[in-house]
Amino acid sequence: MPGDIIEYTITFENAGNDGADLVVVTDQIPAGTTYVPDSLEIIDNASGAPTGPQSDAAGDDLAEFDAVANQVIFRLGDGADENNGGLIPGGETGGVRFQVQIDDDDSMYGATVENLAVVTHIAETLTELEFEGQAEVETEVADPAIALTKTIESGDPYAEAGDSILYSLVATNTGSATLHDVSIVDPDAVLSNCSPSMPATLSPGQTLSCDGAYTVEQADVDAGSFTNTATVTATADNDDEFSDQDSATASGPTASPELDVNKILSSAPDPVEVGSVLTYTIAATNTGNVTLNNVVVSDPMISVTGGSSPCATLLPGDSCTLIGEYSVIQDDVDSGAISNTATANSDETGEEEDTLVTDLDQDPSLAIVKELSDAPDPIEVGSVLTYTIAATNTGNVTLNNVVVSDPMISVTGGSSPCATLLPGDSCTLIGEYSVIQDDVDSGAISNTATANSDETGEEEDTLVTDLDQDSSLAIVKELSDAPDPVEVGSVLTYTVTATNSGNVTLQTVRVDDPITTPSSIECSNVEPGGECVLVGTYTVSESDQHAGGVDNVATATGSVDGSTDLPEISDDHQIPVQALPAIPVPILSTLGLMLFMLLMLASGWLMLRHLAVRQG
Repeated sequence: MPGDIIEYTITFENAGNDGADLVVVTDQIPAGTTYVPDSLEIIDNASGAPTGPQSDAAGDDLAEFDAVANQVIFRLGDGADENNGGLIPGGETGGVRFQVQIDDDDSMYGATVENLAVVTHIAETLTELEFEGQAEVETEVADPAIALTKTIESGDPYAEAGDSILYSLVATNTGSATLHDVSIVDPDAVLSNCSPSMPATLSPGQTLSCDGAYTVEQADVDAGSFTNTATVTATADNDDEFSDQDSATASGPTASPELDVNKILSSAPDPVEVGSVLTYTIAATNTGNVTLNNVVVSDPMISVTGGSSPCATLLPGDSCTLIGEYSVIQDDVDSGAISNTATANSDETGEEEDTLVTDLDQDPSLAIVKELSDAPDPIEVGSVLTYTIAATNTGNVTLNNVVVSDPMISVTGGSSPCATLLPGDSCTLIGEYSVIQDDVDSGAISNTATANSDETGEEEDTLVTDLDQDSSLAIVKELSDAPDPVEVGSVLTYTVTATNSGNVTLQTVRVDDPITTPSSIECSNVEPGGECVLVGTYTVSESDQHAGGVDNVATATGSVDGSTDLPEISDDHQIPVQALPAIPVPILSTLGLMLFMLLMLASGWLMLRHLAVRQG
């Protein structure tokens, strides 16, 4: 093989009867080889002729290496010198040898080295005859070679990451030289059961076999196929290395890129109301069988607070996330739900989306409050009262077309009707009312205001304003007509006036005068300041004259509601009656005076109211 030494030995014999003279051996150095210096040697010569190593230089001895002609020259025979060959008698032999080195070049592997040696001489007796003999030898240069065969035993095609591909690897010495340190290397597969064990020595034709196993990775699924290349290396005797490679390709599954997006409400207060902060988590999951690139999760509604999006790569089964917050606004509660759509896309898929609807509790509610915002003190007939009615949105949704009504008042202000009313806001109505007698009679003003909206039923509030009631009567009795003087038989006319001196209407008022004709009168529904008048006549009697005058007491009473009587009140009137002429009374003794009085009383014609007795 390249670098090896070839030693050529050239022997010849004079098989004739005549001597061979001027014997010269010439050998052209074979192509692909290089002469080995100082390897010239005469190993056999004519009897008595010199043998042994020869120098390479011309003129030193019986041999030389002609570098120009790239040949070796030997001069043999008896009498040979540095210029001419000598005589080899018939029946004698000669022999030479030298060495060449096969060029250390890969091109020499398997090459044939051809060597031609030429012996020239002349006949000893017939010197004019020249003779030439040739001998050729071919040397085959060894051709080391190693071949690797790799085949897939199972796992083709593979379906997903984690599948196994099993290989058979066989290295064969296909050359003509023994190889050493034979080893199979597979950067991807795990080799086992190698026979013989590595490193191995293989003679030509021998093999080294191993099993290989490879676990499919996601990148192989992404690529759609997996090609595995193994290498066998070996060393020849000259330390040259030889190698071979073989590859085996397994097919993968058809690429199926898929992306699924899922949005969830991961945190929320209870209840959810305006201003509540909701936390959403959106996960885009690779549900396909290939790696996805440049995965981006988006949600225009939220304020991003975390997550892994964007994701440069996303393996099957993995998720790219986005976390964010959203603050609930009134429009959300008004609509009854928050509808939000998140999207995700990648280089390998189209845009995917998921819509999450978060229902919100709606509580439309309207509360109405009516209050007396301004009133005089005291409140009486004709007083002007100012009312303020406020309809407040006490729910959590915007109310539409809110109308506040109060049929009793004269509207002077406020905001009603209100097209929209936000939670917590109020729609107002302001108006005035003038107190009438009926209000005082009833003791209170009861007034109901109402409010309604598109979202609620009618709500109402009744305000009762209590009024002070003062039920009272005043009575005056006067002599409206009488002669002058008044005497027995005179007709007196009395007028008794009962006046409603309170502030409530009296349902009934009765005036009584026991001595007049008529003696009583009853009046209905006497308003404050109103009067019930009894006009009656009376004829003066003797008893009045005896009494010295007419003493008359009239009374009045009333009822507010037909069942409650006012305390009876009275007024009296006295009028003197003309007395009889005076009767002279003699001066009597005390006993006589007493008898006189008894006499007078017995007669029945005089009643003394005051008796004054004077003497003198």
